[in-house]
Amino acid sequence: MAAVAREASNFPLQRRDAAHCEPLEQYMRDTTLLMRQWLGAGARIIIEGTQGFGLSLYDGGYWPKATSRCTTAASALAESGLSPIDVDNVVLVIRSFPIRVAGNSGPLPGETTWEEIASSLETELDLREYTTVTKNLRRVGLFDAELVRLAIASYNPTIIVLNPMDYIGPRDTRSPECEATKKFVSSVERALGQQIDFVGFSPQSIEPWSSLVG
Repeated sequence: MAAVAREASNFPLQRRDAAHCEPLEQYMRDTTLLMRQWLGAGARIIIEGTQGFGLSLYDGGYWPKATSRCTTAASALAESGLSPIDVDNVVLVIRSFPIRVAGNSGPLPGETTWEEIASSLETELDLREYTTVTKNLRRVGLFDAELVRLAIASYNPTIIVLNPMDYIGPRDTRSPECEATKKFVSSVERALGQQIDFVGFSPQSIEPWSSLVG
């Protein structure tokens, strides 16, 4: 914000310039040139966007309860300093149950509780999630197909990942509970009119959905 204000007298914010901060000076590089060198050498680069589509400052629809930047795939690429023709895949990660931070953090269609979700899934697992810094209980809602369809229209993803699926059922396709997982993914695909490419059952890995259902 200080950089955007351009030292305006009616918006007095001090800009922290890493180039003039001695502990950080040794790490300063032109990242566009550095990534161009990597790409020229055949490397692959992953650019991860911040926050979620519905929280985007410009086009998420939830202002003023939004983050302070645009959160689309295009904006993440622009901020990285690379060209659109450098992109070969756009991955959209969606949640089985969307979340928001605690408190008055804006709209959450289909808002429910972690206990109600656990009850509907007939699981005794403690599904509650907490914010990483403040450790407050996150708000949670039911799957929001309308918001995801808007995200798909904006991102035009080549790959869609759905997680966390361990809330719905086990990875083991031989387990009777796996039918709940298959039913949930099928309902999501019908609602979106899109195929789910990968599913995540843990923080460490994702797997092709087609390989699990045969």
